[in-house]
Amino acid sequence: MIGAILCRGMLLALFLLSITTVALCADNQAGKGEFNGLKARYSTLRNTDPEISREAEWKALSAQFQALAKTEAGSAEGANCLFHAALLDIERYLVLKDERAGEEATELLTQIGEVAPSSPVADEALLKLGDLLSEQGEQRKAKRAYARLQELYPDSELSAVAAARLRDGYAPRADNENADNPARQSGAGPRIVIDPGHGGEDLGAQGVGGLLEKDVTLAVALELAEILTAKSSATVKLTRKQDIFVPLAERTTLANDFNADIFISLHANASPGAKLTGLETYILDNADDKASRLLAERENASVKLEGEGSDLQFILSDLVQSSKLGESKTLASDIQGAILSSLDNGFTRPKDLGIKKAPFYVLVGAHMPSVLVELAFIDNATEGKSLADKGYRRALAEGVAAGVLRYLQRGKK
Repeated sequence: MIGAILCRGMLLALFLLSITTVALCADNQAGKGEFNGLKARYSTLRNTDPEISREAEWKALSAQFQALAKTEAGSAEGANCLFHAALLDIERYLVLKDERAGEEATELLTQIGEVAPSSPVADEALLKLGDLLSEQGEQRKAKRAYARLQELYPDSELSAVAAARLRDGYAPRADNENADNPARQSGAGPRIVIDPGHGGEDLGAQGVGGLLEKDVTLAVALELAEILTAKSSATVKLTRKQDIFVPLAERTTLANDFNADIFISLHANASPGAKLTGLETYILDNADDKASRLLAERENASVKLEGEGSDLQFILSDLVQSSKLGESKTLASDIQGAILSSLDNGFTRPKDLGIKKAPFYVLVGAHMPSVLVELAFIDNATEGKSLADKGYRRALAEGVAAGVLRYLQRGKK
């Protein structure tokens, strides 16, 4: 009898525990969904209102991030909420000269280090804190933030940036040619963001033997990052380093927040009937032709996964004014030519489809020269087979790297 009672008690306890676990999982999923929604709004706001003419929206969104951070206190997601709130406040401080916004951002960035020092954004929070303090004229405090970053996160890619800040000093933002580029100010070398197209549930185009565009672009991007790091003083960052889904607007926002000098989005093409071949590089503008428009629609399809489609037409309507058209065209030309030359060494030279224009959502809102490279037609029998070859992908990466270095060299003349 006692055994039966104990057994029923254990079963009841297990049942209650399972209910609690399910409830916690549901709460976590709800919190994650809310965070992703706020991030999507953050990306759209940053890319559509750089002058902060809708200040009330910036304030409200920062407050929402902070409110969510309280429910996720101490977690990586909570730290990310504080970080995004701080980024919104920093922009208000820099653009509108709102001193209170600067003070709030300082508090938020400091709080990240106190409550979540092991979070993925903790190192970047310290770098942002140092930069913000420097902007505020607090040079001694800024140096402490940079030194703290080096001490706590010696293996972070941002540790080298902090070292350059300490070595050369970080000049506050001013009206000069390097005003928006801390990397140039500090002598840390150019900053390059590489975007492997698609990822996670967004497979991209499917090719020969089941080859997926998301896998090809990641493989080439990793090779490209390695080459650029080895052959230049550039600081290189990827929008993703693994097979995960990253919203399109967030990719450009990452480049803007990183103060990148160059943004490169890598993709693989496809065509009806799998008959077309060739290499083409795109810049952000209204499409030259019907094929370019259709390609842009395919590459922009993942916007539906992000829940931001309602803002797409509004953003694209202003893309010509916001893009660095001339510099992007030069970068595209350098990359296109260098890839073709690289593939001359041991591979069949692809058809040169040239430099084209199209309204790619991933390039919208970029504050730096930006291009989208369609490396090959993944569904073509010949080019799809080539893309599956590691040596061919390495040659593609070497070509893109050579084009980037050629472009950077132009800037030194």
